[in-house]
Amino acid sequence: MPNGEEKEEKEKKPLLRLPIIRILLGVIGLIILVFIMIFIARMVGKAGPKPIEVGRPWEELEEKKVPPPKALKIWALTSGEEAIIANLGGDVVETHLVRVTQINLAYEEKYKALATELATPGRTAQIKDLFNTVLSTKASEDFITEEGNRAVKDELIERINAILCEGQIKDIYWQLVVQ
Repeated sequence: MPNGEEKEEKEKKPLLRLPIIRILLGVIGLIILVFIMIFIARMVGKAGPKPIEVGRPWEELEEKKVPPPKALKIWALTSGEEAIIANLGGDVVETHLVRVTQINLAYEEKYKALATELATPGRTAQIKDLFNTVLSTKASEDFITEEGNRAVKDELIERINAILCEGQIKDIYWQLVVQ
């Protein structure tokens, strides 16, 4: 009887054990994999970066011309050889002086009364004092980079605008020498 049972077991082999079925399943799997790869490649191709066009890139910039900002009104805090000289307090090792000449305060044209306010002797003295106060807290390193210079100007603009009644200062233009 053992021989009869062995024959029945051989006849009941699962289909997956047949080599031809395994080969067919492998081929079908590869075909599905290829279709998935093609689909993904097409999706990435549509969403990918645009090809670089060789040409004249400035033409695109010329088409999108942005008008320059309106010129600001200028009020001269100092003129000629007049200067604000401050001892820089942030330097510990050696003492440095900062000499600021030709200080111009820029403001928007809509603040028509601001020029009158800035020209009053009391307001001019306050602004010059603010320059001395702020500059004396800085170190020579604060003026080395454009970012540092801009930070000092921004602090001055904020402090000056806090005392003004007739408008706001937008920018400060100056000539500055650290000695």
